[in-house]
Amino acid sequence: MGVEKDSAIVVRSFAFKEADRIITFLTPSFGKVAVVAKGSRKARSRLSASLELFNIGELVFFEKPNRDLHNINSFDVAEPIGVLLRDHFAVAYASYVSQLASDISLENDENPPLFYLLRSALVAVLAAGTVADLRAIARCFEAKLLTLSGYRPRLDTCVACGAQVDEEEVAVGVSIGGALCPDHAHQDRTLMVSAPGIAAVRGLTGLTFEAAVAARMTRRQKVESKHLLTMFLAERLERRQRAAEYIDDLEANVDEMAALAR
Repeated sequence: MGVEKDSAIVVRSFAFKEADRIITFLTPSFGKVAVVAKGSRKARSRLSASLELFNIGELVFFEKPNRDLHNINSFDVAEPIGVLLRDHFAVAYASYVSQLASDISLENDENPPLFYLLRSALVAVLAAGTVADLRAIARCFEAKLLTLSGYRPRLDTCVACGAQVDEEEVAVGVSIGGALCPDHAHQDRTLMVSAPGIAAVRGLTGLTFEAAVAARMTRRQKVESKHLLTMFLAERLERRQRAAEYIDDLEANVDEMAALAR
């Protein structure tokens, strides 16, 4: 049983037995690391406060060879994001980006870019001032995650024949991986996206989270970028994150209350 140390982000947590928790961390050197935090649900546990979701710090754990579950020694928090997040929307969006990163990551898979992408996203979520800011951060994260995982949709040329795609309304094939020219649009279930919507999605990957928040998009661009990016992620992961559904419910309730107030 070797002792390992790495930077880490708490991405999942659930109760185990009477007083324990199973915690999943995302790390740069080991990918996902699942540990048993014995006694961490007890009020006097030295680990209890540090293991809040989204906290960032340094993890020391005992690695069990050929096992999926390891033992934690310590977790020293450097950035207590989980403690500082109190707004329901911010928590929901932090959950969403963390779930996406966790689902993309593999155990024992070194991936520093993924770790630092999630860290930057969580810091941006903490700094966000409005729900619109949180949405922009989520879209930017989705675009960067697709690129990082090798599933960035090809949107400038037809994936079937390579022809330039410059129509005002572009057919995007979800399972085939990108734009389709009019001659090949029948080959896949398609999402119709406007040329400005395509431009918005293509531009997100190169933006920082701060720049994404500051970027000006039309309402249509925002709607289309959300649909396109979330559909590609659902295709890649073969499911939709529960946090995404929770966000939809939260925002639907806000819209309903706003409508009643008018």
